[in-house]
Amino acid sequence: MFDLTSSKLLLLGIIALLVVGPKDLPALLRTVGRYVGMIRRQAADFRAQFDEAMRDGELAELRKEMENFGQEAESAVRQAETQLHNEMSAIETETRAAMEAAEPQPSTTPEGTAAGTPEPDAAAVPAIDVPSEITDGMAAPTTTEASPPAEQPNTTKNTTTERAGA
Repeated sequence: MFDLTSSKLLLLGIIALLVVGPKDLPALLRTVGRYVGMIRRQAADFRAQFDEAMRDGELAELRKEMENFGQEAESAVRQAETQLHNEMSAIETETRAAMEAAEPQPSTTPEGTAAGTPEPDAAAVPAIDVPSEITDGMAAPTTTEASPPAEQPNTTKNTTTERAGA
């Protein structure tokens, strides 16, 4: 702030000695020192208050940001919870419908057959018309007992016995 060098301080000391005199110079320097100390304390207090106000402002801003972040996070969690609940309800509904469709409804009549299910009837089986061109020359299937397959002679040579005998 003030550019005081040693030459300037020496010049100020000589002028103060000539103006005030050597007898009152120490009292003048003490008084000036007190006032400089008071000014420095006031400046330090002002700086401390200013710094505190800045910290409070930053903390208030940070607090506001954290509250906004908390609200956004809470909103996202609630939205995810609602979506999960809706999906679980849909899955539960689908599962119940699938289980109800898979379970047979056993309502029986006195004869022991399920209601609405007709009993099989041999006469109700339709006959298949096969053209005569296909069936001509075909013998009717006969049932015969299957005979075991005939044994075939072993034609492989045992090479180890032949070598041993040679």
